[in-house]
Amino acid sequence: MHHAQTYTSKLRCVWNKHSPPATTEILIRPLSTPRVGVADDRGPIQLERTKASTSWRCRNPGGRVTSFHPESPPTTDCSVLEAQDKINRNLVALSQMESVPTMAPQFTMRLRDRRVQVGFPVRLTCQIVGIPKPVITWYKEGILMSPDDCHTMWQEDGHFYTLEISNSTHDDAAVYSVRASNPYGSVMCRCRLVVDSGLTSYISPMFLRELEDQSVREGSTITLQTVIEAYPTIGVVWHRDGQRIRPTRKHSFNLDADGIATLTIRGADYTDGGIYTCTASNEMGHIESMCRVSVSCTDSDLAAKKRLTSKLTHPWLSKEPMFVRKPRAIEAEEGDLVIIECEVAGDPKPDVTWLKDWIK
Repeated sequence: MHHAQTYTSKLRCVWNKHSPPATTEILIRPLSTPRVGVADDRGPIQLERTKASTSWRCRNPGGRVTSFHPESPPTTDCSVLEAQDKINRNLVALSQMESVPTMAPQFTMRLRDRRVQVGFPVRLTCQIVGIPKPVITWYKEGILMSPDDCHTMWQEDGHFYTLEISNSTHDDAAVYSVRASNPYGSVMCRCRLVVDSGLTSYISPMFLRELEDQSVREGSTITLQTVIEAYPTIGVVWHRDGQRIRPTRKHSFNLDADGIATLTIRGADYTDGGIYTCTASNEMGHIESMCRVSVSCTDSDLAAKKRLTSKLTHPWLSKEPMFVRKPRAIEAEEGDLVIIECEVAGDPKPDVTWLKDWIK
């Protein structure tokens, strides 16, 4: 794209006192030195460029030398092709529009779970970038929100977007989400707001019913269950022989609103026996409950199970690589931390390579 050359000040024409009146014409050519033409009533006058880049000298037919200096204070209006310059500027703008960056919205700071006491204000804030500027909408339990006396939405410098609840009530306890969208995409994140009556209502975890020892036959389902009372919400973690149990196709967890925590183990075998521990915790403290689980099997299978257990317990006895624990499918929401684990045995120690969509 060629740019028209323009003067930042008007030209001043200086003439010999014996010269007749003359008119000037300036022709601008992109990426070239301006072409200047001078003429009087008798016809064109030949120009000679001086050493100074902004000065020309010309000799009229009468032999008189005249000069003018474009950077001198304006005294005479000179017609510069303004229309052509305007067209050139518009063309430049159009060409730049083709290279304007675009970007789908994305979160640079996500919403976070909050807890607030009844009657106090709370703000839910996130940071979102996108080109063009995304449209922001707020939702409460999936229902579009509108500003009112207690709920205000606004944007701050730095692409920060905030939902403020000025006077929290128990009805404000909910899952809030924010959506950002522009022509190139849409993203959403959510958080949970807990509204309570203050620290005086908090309850340390306590077991209303503890775990009980169990003895099951191989192939059956093991169900370990306990009842916990606590406020605010507790987190529950299960261990077997000191090793944390994670969700798999075989192991599943559940914690309902009544405080009933359940661990289910499907297809029990000899290796599922051991000491199980349930740990419950919240801001006020944590507690543990333990039980012993025994899995019985036939004598013919017992020796084979023990050999398998020995191999798993002493990986160096294994020669070829084998999975002691395979990676499991995990469901997660955007922004969550995901840890994919496995255990591998082999002699010598095998090299482990991770692939995503069959790509290293």
